[in-house]
Amino acid sequence: MMLTITMVVVAFVLVPYQGWTILLNPEGSLMAHLINPILAIVDFLYLSDMETMGVKEAMLSTIPMLFYVAFIAVFLIIAGNDDLAPYPFLRIHSQSVLTTLLVGAGVFVMGFVVSFVYTKVVKRTNPNLRQASG
Repeated sequence: MMLTITMVVVAFVLVPYQGWTILLNPEGSLMAHLINPILAIVDFLYLSDMETMGVKEAMLSTIPMLFYVAFIAVFLIIAGNDDLAPYPFLRIHSQSVLTTLLVGAGVFVMGFVVSFVYTKVVKRTNPNLRQASG
């Protein structure tokens, strides 16, 4: 889910904001932000040997994303410098607190929806799926 969100943010936020060079630079963004997410999605949906998942697992999958966003927000608050923000929507000193909270909530909801959809799709696409034991 986090790799999917990374790919979506890069494709729909960073590329329009900073141009295709952000994705195609030789330092590895192409691998980290496009190729790896696509391979992870294909692996998850078609190849991984795993147990079935549901709403609980979709919710749990959002916890690392919450830690990441909280860490970045605290770092930016302490640093007091929006130029260090990795994404334009995290420029917390130059936007209202409400905007920051709404964007954070939106990304969280999007992450949960992606995870939940994956739990449903994988049941139809992955031949290696096992029923949960317990």
